[in-house]
Amino acid sequence: MKTILAVMLAASMTVGAVPAVALAEDAQTTQETSTSSGLNPAAAAQERADSFLKAAKMLGQTSAISQQSAEESQEAQTARKALEARSVDYEAVKGDIEDNIFLEPEATAMDLSEYGLKAEEAEAITSQVLAENNAETLVETEVIAGADGQADVLTISKDPVLKAASEEVNELADGEGGDGSQEGNVPMTDEQKKQILDAYAQYQAFIDSQPDIFGVQTPFYSQKESESTEDRWYGPLGSLLVTAGISQQDIADGKVDYMTLYGTVMMFQLGNAKAAQYYGEDLVAAIQEGVSQIKDGMTTVQKLLVLNDWLAEWSQFDMGMLMGMTAPEQGKSWVPADDPDIPAEMAGNIEGLWKGNQFGPLVMKNGVCLGYSNAYTLLIQNAFPEIYKNEGGSWKTKQQLNYVKTGEEQAVDAEGNPMVDENGDPVMVDVQD
Repeated sequence: MKTILAVMLAASMTVGAVPAVALAEDAQTTQETSTSSGLNPAAAAQERADSFLKAAKMLGQTSAISQQSAEESQEAQTARKALEARSVDYEAVKGDIEDNIFLEPEATAMDLSEYGLKAEEAEAITSQVLAENNAETLVETEVIAGADGQADVLTISKDPVLKAASEEVNELADGEGGDGSQEGNVPMTDEQKKQILDAYAQYQAFIDSQPDIFGVQTPFYSQKESESTEDRWYGPLGSLLVTAGISQQDIADGKVDYMTLYGTVMMFQLGNAKAAQYYGEDLVAAIQEGVSQIKDGMTTVQKLLVLNDWLAEWSQFDMGMLMGMTAPEQGKSWVPADDPDIPAEMAGNIEGLWKGNQFGPLVMKNGVCLGYSNAYTLLIQNAFPEIYKNEGGSWKTKQQLNYVKTGEEQAVDAEGNPMVDENGDPVMVDVQD
């Protein structure tokens, strides 16, 4: 059964993505097909992309939704005072730990012996770093201490998606980032890289915290291949851009700068947060309605077909949005006009994001290909609790479902040097794929 469901999920993602691509490619050879009621598909897609880029840049500049901030814990305050009493720069130590975790994607350990930290101090500082960067559920660390209680090594195990985002930030910036002088597509300083990763971690943590609404995340939003860019592989950040209709050419042309990339991540976070706020209960009710169509005694294939047919009846495909056609009647505005976090000129972009996720087909009853894929995936996950939930009814984590521990390997630092403890024994870390 698990194999069948995995194939169906993959198929729903693939098939769901095809119509938009096919429409865009066909439109390039039939530019004359535009009508008085709208644009041709290629022009409509570019218009949506330009609108999104403008909105993302605005959001990056104004921070319409603030990132979560963490107060300094009592343990961190105690560590700060102890280090200051020993004339050790607390902020410098904290910054080094933060850089090793977020800016060195291949590093699985950090040498702490040079800082003169007690084990509990290193643990407190590391916990504070993770809290401030919204990564408490995305990064696992362990302080290895010597016989004298001094911190020797910090092991670092990152969520594979966060690791991929860190790799992609470095690729986009194309440089070390210290002075912001890179020649990459999205030149960034180290601080800007961390701001983007902080925003992405917040986005991931929010989704993971509400599985009743978002389910267990599949890799669709974290990795893609695009036929139109010579098998270009996109990581988590590029996948958000592609989902929003932004092309690699737009990146190469400088349309996506640091502020726009940061704003893109925040746009998805804002869209998800507001959808959950306003329509979370409606979404859960729709899921229950869909799953209720399944009857005892149905086979796995029958269940999948019933969910497919119900979704097709429940929602309409928004072909007008893809074709750039103006609807004769705009109908209900799904984004509240009085929400202080959403400027009026950004409302259309937020509603567009909703049509591309489960809220479009399931709540608005109107969505596009990606929205149907997300909605169908969520229905499947709720229809097969024996796979996606624990015995007590709680949701399994994406780590439990998507990642497999494949063994152990010796930890390495930022330079790729194998790490050993104070006794010269190898420091080992788990490997998961």
